[in-house]
Amino acid sequence: MKIIRVLWADAWGEDHQIEIDAIDHRPEETYTVGFEVKNDEVGITLAMDSYPNNTSDVRNTAFIPSGMIREITYLNQEQNPMALVQNSVNKKP
Repeated sequence: MKIIRVLWADAWGEDHQIEIDAIDHRPEETYTVGFEVKNDEVGITLAMDSYPNNTSDVRNTAFIPSGMIREITYLNQEQNPMALVQNSVNKKP
């Protein structure tokens, strides 16, 4: 399976009292890194865990709808996903 990093617009919410004017009315841009399980017009499913001796099973999956995906980056085995995230954060104005 390929290792990927997905930048996507995550829905979020507050669980405490907040003033209406203080609400940040936009999605939270989020990176998720994992093994690409399925990628089609509906969305993408990633797995955080896979097994070297069992290629038909995965664990800790996440589904991201296609309309929320901003960017997909395919990583090679030598790339450090956290370094890529930090580099992206540092490039923002």
